[in-house]
Amino acid sequence: MGYLILLTIAGLIGLSLRMIVVGEFEINQFLILLIFPLAAIGILYFQRHQVKKDQSFEPINSEGAWVIRLGDTVFNRWKPLYAEQMLKGQFKRYYQSSWKMLVAETMRSTGRWYLNLMFEMKDGRSITFGNPQENRLIGNDCWTIIENDEKVGEVRTDLSFKNATKLKGRLKATIGQTEYVFQTYVTNSQVEVFVGNTVIGRGQREKGYQYYFRPMTKDEDEAMYLTGIFTLMTYYFNT
Repeated sequence: MGYLILLTIAGLIGLSLRMIVVGEFEINQFLILLIFPLAAIGILYFQRHQVKKDQSFEPINSEGAWVIRLGDTVFNRWKPLYAEQMLKGQFKRYYQSSWKMLVAETMRSTGRWYLNLMFEMKDGRSITFGNPQENRLIGNDCWTIIENDEKVGEVRTDLSFKNATKLKGRLKATIGQTEYVFQTYVTNSQVEVFVGNTVIGRGQREKGYQYYFRPMTKDEDEAMYLTGIFTLMTYYFNT
């Protein structure tokens, strides 16, 4: 939506300068420009509709999986987090300044701009992925994992895979003494999680805006952290 508004403003400035310099007003181009704000209103309506669908979402047939819905990836509204049909908590994107949400909404890769996430679990735990020192131009490329005001790990983007053309992106996460590598691929939204050379989790977009993550661990705390990082990666690379 914001992108179309910027195009409208730029177009109006261009038409105004043309009229000042050349003395001609292009009515046809002006009428074309009017389509952009109308389209922006339609996109805003669609986004708000997706927010409501995200908030009322309940998965079907999610055995063995943690499930989220990301119809909207910009607004800071709570969304439910499920594991095997059970509501485990809720999560939302948050911004350190309100203007940063406007910037994120304007950009095409909305997930990359000033991305921070917060999870509130049913058992009372609060987990955030954030960086108080985020870059003012682009936001975050690394995050600290805070659980109930205590640091439990960190996540960072990994640029060392530049020549691996099959990859869309990669994150490295450290929780305790364990390092995890999350990889997502150019051809689809699939994410794989590695410890060393062993795959310990997979996730991808499966139904509409529904994303399923299947951790290969019986430790629910580990599964919860991995799902949080999967959500972070999905925002960052696949939205």
